[in-house]
Amino acid sequence: ISEVFSPESEVAVFTSGSAALTAFLEADELPDALLFDIVMPDLDGISLFRALVAARPEAAARTLFLTGGAVTEESRLFLAHHVERVVPKPFSLQALLKAVRAVTLRDRTGSEASPETSPE
Repeated sequence: ISEVFSPESEVAVFTSGSAALTAFLEADELPDALLFDIVMPDLDGISLFRALVAARPEAAARTLFLTGGAVTEESRLFLAHHVERVVPKPFSLQALLKAVRAVTLRDRTGSEASPETSPE
């Protein structure tokens, strides 16, 4: 994924949810788009999203969730609530690029209100 975006964008890749959270909390500015896999080592994408949005509410409108399918009832409910931000696996690079462009456009234009951050 990073190779697709790196020619035109700055890309940061993290090997765990906690590493990503630490970096985003310490950053002066958040990236234009955040891609969280639902299943990640030590801190899943849902927990990462909730912790980040609690501290940096602007992250909500910039986040997309990559998933091969919800593995728990909690994740199913969460993804159903954020269906417009889900990129299901397997995905084409074109579909991912389209989703990222939509998120960055909405964030810049403010044409969409920030999504709810509750799991229901």
